Amino acid sequence: MNLVELENALKKAQASHAAHIFVFAHEMAFTCTNHGDDDNMAKYPEERDKFVDLLQSYGCEYFFAGHDHAYDWMSIKHTKWPAGYVLNQIVAGTAGAPFYEDKKILRRPSRVRPDPAGSQAEHSRLSPRHRR
Repeated sequence: MNLVELENALKKAQASHAAHIFVFAHEMAFTCTNHGDDDNMAKYPEERDKFVDLLQSYGCEYFFAGHDHAYDWMSIKHTKWPAGYVLNQIVAGTAGAPFYEDKKILRRPSRVRPDPAGSQAEHSRLSPRHRR
């Protein structure tokens, strides 16, 4: 990922007094469904952490990704970020290919998963048959 280019875009959005900043990428920052940690930004934790820290520093609250053919909404918090800040990672890889086979992972209730590095994530998932 090109963090210099991303920061330039974030600076431009901030300078234009954008009310909200949304960032889009193909791969998610944190693993959420079928793709493992070796198939998204989680494979490169140092770069991934720089990416999410950059989003936080510009007040970006929503990061959209695809990659997984599922829907997942993850609220990410970190102890080094301001107490009220939450980065929402929304994976909406629901177009262009069929959904993954339902392995019941998508119907688990919301949960909070602490991370040894000080971050935690709360998940909310829907399987295809639960879409409205």
